Amino acid sequence: MLIRQVELPVSDAVQAARFYGDVLGLPTRTGGGVVQVEVGPSVLLLHSGPVQPGAYHVAITVPKDRFAEAKAWLQKRVSLLERDGLDEFALGAPWNSQSLYYAGPDGILLELIARHDLAASSSGRFTSADLLRISEIGLAVPDVPAAVASLQNAFGLPVFGTASSEFTPLGDPEGLLIVVRQGRPWSPPRLSGHRWATLLSPSSCQAVGSHWR
Repeated sequence: MLIRQVELPVSDAVQAARFYGDVLGLPTRTGGGVVQVEVGPSVLLLHSGPVQPGAYHVAITVPKDRFAEAKAWLQKRVSLLERDGLDEFALGAPWNSQSLYYAGPDGILLELIARHDLAASSSGRFTSADLLRISEIGLAVPDVPAAVASLQNAFGLPVFGTASSEFTPLGDPEGLLIVVRQGRPWSPPRLSGHRWATLLSPSSCQAVGSHWR
């Protein structure tokens, strides 16, 4: 599943444009109070609006064979988030991934993720061009099973891994919607200070569907 577009509010569009454009080096355009950030074939649209700090999560795919280089590149730009002194987080099947977490504007929880089941690779010096696509978006809801049922009925999205009343991923390694219960800490790595707030209700899940393939 390719995530084509994600729309999120920001408290300061100028600050957001500087972060994604100047710090992360992503192609960024600003106009009409909206910041458009290009991540490969994906677009992150940021518009001024009410924000709950730490409420949002976006992961970006990097080539599976460039994780160490991605970390060195990222550490020059931001501080990595840690748990128990660790700043790299690996998951086994079905995820088969390695992740780095860092905070963006308004406390958004951002992630670089290398998925070992994807064929993507690159060579040469690691740059922002190696940020390949938006890999995950977090959807925090009061009722996970109801939201999952709504998304599956509308779009036929498969469960990735295991479904539960707390946490259910939908999609595939190219793109995932992570549906979690409101207030649940992000896991991994259950970083302190980052808890989910309500982003979507089950009745509004259909609005997301126009932004993926």
